[in-house]
Amino acid sequence: AIFEAQPTISLETQLKYTQKGHAALRSFLPNDVIQQLRFELIPHAAKHALAAWRQKVEVQLADSSEPYHRQNAWSITNNLDSIEKCHDFLESLGMDPTTDLPFLQYFNTWRTSSSNVPVCPTVTDLCL
Repeated sequence: AIFEAQPTISLETQLKYTQKGHAALRSFLPNDVIQQLRFELIPHAAKHALAAWRQKVEVQLADSSEPYHRQNAWSITNNLDSIEKCHDFLESLGMDPTTDLPFLQYFNTWRTSSSNVPVCPTVTDLCL
């Protein structure tokens, strides 16, 4: 088990999460769990970085004022075959990919791989 006792999250923090969609939980996870997450997630992030950058491009296209971009977001995004091309495309939309996008989003890190082994076991333990 990750936690020796069930941790509590204050009502104030829960309310901030409800209002903002995120909350800071300082000292919530033990240090050894944080180190294990780092060990599992850094390789996962590197392996899935292109998909995360494509997702950023797709979101920008879906919100575009250009009908062509909105209607073709998926096909445009899937033709970007490198992170550099994603950066270039975002720059062509007038964005700086290093400062205008607050974070990359990685999906389903809690799922199991085709070999039925969790992709990131610690994430799986935390989520399930």
